[in-house]
Amino acid sequence: MKRKRTMNGKSQGVEVLRGVISRGVFHLFDVVEFLIHTGLQGELVLKERGSIFFRNGEIVGARTDGFVGFKALQRLWYHEGKMIFSFLVRPEVQDDNLHIRELDLIHLQESADTYHSMIQMIPLDAQLQRFQENVMGANDMEQNILAYLEKVSQPTVQEILDNFSFPDPDLLRTIRDMVKKAWVELFRQNKKLQPRRLERVNLLLISPKTEWIDAFFDGLGLAGYTRRRGRQVFYAYWITDTRRVHIYAVHLMPGMSVGFVLPLLHLAHMVVAISHIPQDLRTWLSPEQVPILRYREGTWYHQNTPLDSLPDFLQDLLPRTTSESGA
Repeated sequence: MKRKRTMNGKSQGVEVLRGVISRGVFHLFDVVEFLIHTGLQGELVLKERGSIFFRNGEIVGARTDGFVGFKALQRLWYHEGKMIFSFLVRPEVQDDNLHIRELDLIHLQESADTYHSMIQMIPLDAQLQRFQENVMGANDMEQNILAYLEKVSQPTVQEILDNFSFPDPDLLRTIRDMVKKAWVELFRQNKKLQPRRLERVNLLLISPKTEWIDAFFDGLGLAGYTRRRGRQVFYAYWITDTRRVHIYAVHLMPGMSVGFVLPLLHLAHMVVAISHIPQDLRTWLSPEQVPILRYREGTWYHQNTPLDSLPDFLQDLLPRTTSESGA
């Protein structure tokens, strides 16, 4: 163990853990979940990003450049690049009265999902300006943004996020709505922008082997992020620039009840079921209604036909499903 100075240089702690968070390999969710389980009191230092503070199985505080508390925690959670981390056991920690427990991590991840969806529609480097002078019926957040635009000429979306304590996803949704109402305009280098339209579809993977789930995403050849909760795994991947697919993957263990899976089916607009699932579930999923993919010796098959391209196969399916617009 090493004694190490923290980010503010004012106090020391005993380093008991260090590593690298890397998208697609080891995630902040995994590190934080582990630290909550340990019940240790101390500081998770994310090099050049900020810190998260723990006590008695809870996140009690967070700090990043310009922010403390919940917004700081959200900003750290939204970061998708590589981060070097270390955990310092400390007798005292910053307490912002957060009380974030393990179950609350799901909401944090959902907030991150929304944030990354929204910035595809509302670019952070886009600038904002008022379009209508007389606005009626604005809510508190809209009034705050309009007042800010009176004081600051053509700020970027990122500047607005940085200057308000409201959660970033809420601010992005509000900006989107204000653009739709023609209260404000988005532009970049004097070119007017419109929020992009995103179509979203849900898939459900059912597999007895985790490696088959991994093979499915390897077949897509796309980057993404994961969230693990027990035997349920949530994946979100970009299939194209304008279509997002949420994939709920369930790893069926021997003896697992079909009743565990069926409640999840209402989440999916389409189901892709991998073969060798329990017989009672397979008969419930009609092959005429549900495309069943089989994975054999490194190749995916649909109705005994090998698939040259898994992404192309999904693209052919997606237009025939119900889709959602917006965030």
